[in-house]
Amino acid sequence: MRVTIDLMKKSTQIIDLSDVINPRVGDDDLLLPLHIVYGDNQTDMRGKDVEFISEDTNKQRIYVGGTCNTDTPGDNLYMGNLTFRFPAGTFKADGTYDPDKTMFRIVDKATNKVISSVNVKITVMKNSLEFDFDPDNTSYDSRLEEMLHGFHDKGQAMLDEIKDLNDQAKSNVSGDTATTAKEAKKQADQNAGDISDLKGEVAGARGRFADLPGREDAQDTAISQKETIVNANSNYAALQQKDAQQDAEIASKAGKFELEEKLSQMHVEPEAFKNLDDLKAKYPNGNSNLNVTVDNGHLLIWLNNAWNDCGQFQTAGIDQALVDQIKEIFEQLNVLPELIDGQPTPNNGDTVISTTKYLD
Repeated sequence: MRVTIDLMKKSTQIIDLSDVINPRVGDDDLLLPLHIVYGDNQTDMRGKDVEFISEDTNKQRIYVGGTCNTDTPGDNLYMGNLTFRFPAGTFKADGTYDPDKTMFRIVDKATNKVISSVNVKITVMKNSLEFDFDPDNTSYDSRLEEMLHGFHDKGQAMLDEIKDLNDQAKSNVSGDTATTAKEAKKQADQNAGDISDLKGEVAGARGRFADLPGREDAQDTAISQKETIVNANSNYAALQQKDAQQDAEIASKAGKFELEEKLSQMHVEPEAFKNLDDLKAKYPNGNSNLNVTVDNGHLLIWLNNAWNDCGQFQTAGIDQALVDQIKEIFEQLNVLPELIDGQPTPNNGDTVISTTKYLD
């Protein structure tokens, strides 16, 4: 049975999964078939992924992504059919998880953009297996298999010794039968004691389990669960690192956008000043213009509450209207057009002209 997730749902809609799945703490690879639609239309899930986000009853956050199967019977991404897999260790606490913090999200794989999300209600049942299972106290180590082989070999050696003594007794017909029988009884008593010790060792290794294989299976389950928890913690740490990297990237982009916005507000026609001191004197609190200092030809803009030197100012030339205006100023100042760039005017030694090369 597939759970239908409608991306055109109301914002208050919550899908109850209790009729479909009831996971237990420690479940491994739980599968949930999904059918993604948008109203009455099917949704093409090619190039998209499904993420599961929640917070369990112990306030531990859960994130699962990139686990969708596409080869489960009935899966068809074009038709919006896929199977979501909850990996081992997803559910560590029993109870009903908060529906306001539990949801499936549809994400575009290429851009990581969240397309839509749907809140769900899920209830996790208890499991008799404990996650703090200690193999040193409640199970046995992998050497038990070697111990079993040792018990078998030692028992076989005892049987061989008894058989040898019996053969010696049968072949001794010259009056040493009593001595041989006594030695055989002594060896049999020693073997019986050894066998009793072996039984005690086997019982100790078996512990509360019916047999050694049962205890070995329990140990394997516990080790697997511990490894799953370690992997889940590692994945969560990697997710936190990814979030930090994305926050840093967003912060750098914000600085770029601020600069672009500042430039868009500036006047495109530069205003000229003799030097930086003249610029600061006229605009101590900055302006939104392009400002050029004549002494070095540098462009300066007001950014982050300070004057920023942008280096040599480049221009394609001065249009004719500005040239005409400069000519008129020259005539008023009685400045000769033959002046060489950078030389003072004859009437005013403090005035420097650097635009005569543009005059006709």
